[in-house]
Amino acid sequence: MNLGDVTIEVANAVEAPYFQLGKTTEEDWIDHIGKRLAPWAELEVPGQISFVFPSYELERISNVTALMEYWSELMEAFNKFAGFDVILIL
Repeated sequence: MNLGDVTIEVANAVEAPYFQLGKTTEEDWIDHIGKRLAPWAELEVPGQISFVFPSYELERISNVTALMEYWSELMEAFNKFAGFDVILIL
């Protein structure tokens, strides 16, 4: 069933800090993305894990790429331990 098109207008929105391992570079994160002023930030390893947390916590992360590579390795080890052969990206 198609109910037709809907037009939505968003005002006074800000882009959130968003890091995606394998896509976002450390340089882009440091120079631009990590400085965004939204109240929430997201760090993601596609197909494995995603963290959403208050942006002020970003101050505690010195190397976001290394952190998310660690989480990627951890999730790969977990999947192997749990007997998962394939990681599904939904």
